[in-house]
Amino acid sequence: MFLTFDLDRVLIQNPFKLGVFPEVCRRLRPFVSREQTGRADPDSWIVKRILDVAQARAFGGDYVGLYDWDGIINDVAQELSYPERLDIEGMVRGYCRPPYIAAYPDAAAALELLRQRVTGMWWISNGYSRYQIPVVEALGLDQYFDGFFAPDLQGLIKPQPEIFRAAIEAAGQPPEAGVHIGDRLTDDVAGSKRAGMSAVLLERHLPQSLRIVSPLELPRLDVFRDYAVYQARQEGVADIFNIDVETECIPDAVITSLEQLPEVLDALMAGKVEKTG
Repeated sequence: MFLTFDLDRVLIQNPFKLGVFPEVCRRLRPFVSREQTGRADPDSWIVKRILDVAQARAFGGDYVGLYDWDGIINDVAQELSYPERLDIEGMVRGYCRPPYIAAYPDAAAALELLRQRVTGMWWISNGYSRYQIPVVEALGLDQYFDGFFAPDLQGLIKPQPEIFRAAIEAAGQPPEAGVHIGDRLTDDVAGSKRAGMSAVLLERHLPQSLRIVSPLELPRLDVFRDYAVYQARQEGVADIFNIDVETECIPDAVITSLEQLPEVLDALMAGKVEKTG
């Protein structure tokens, strides 16, 4: 068995929310006019404009460019006649320290244990490697992984199954020997299942009413399927990638902590879990 992991909100907190975006706003704020913002707060307007530019790339078919924050943010800076080029990669490196980044408390211990039980582990992120590698290294999590896959390296993003197939090829095992762990139903669950892998959803904020059901039984309940379909539609990419949320976004197991993962993997490895989807 080999494993692949999403990073953000699964293993790490990246520095964009607490560090990079606030600095971008501080720098661009003097160049935003009241005519542009209306009654909106300038910082909120800047962030919304950045996200609008990113969304336009997605709907234009530039899926890899959707996560190129250097390009996106500098497009907005240019619109505002900002006189310099903003070095977003440099900002990321500058904010690779607490409290701007963090590993989830269950991450290192789980990775340490899993590393001894599986044949290999890789991370697959929609964040560019130049933004993710500094964070992973600063948090000391790089030691657990055999490699990684990212849009700026593969020219692909999740949920495109080809990026998962690259990991399958690196593992040198059949797809059914792989399990992907992520927090998004479209990117992580549908993408990995399209590649033939099993999918474990990590939902740290699962409603309390659903937490009483075991991780392996939960995906088979109608109430969870209704919840998953709703959440998958909110993620905003199902239509772009022609994902059938009612069949492709149902994971094989749902966990609320990485501490639950070893038991789930044991059941998957033993073939005790009927595949969903």
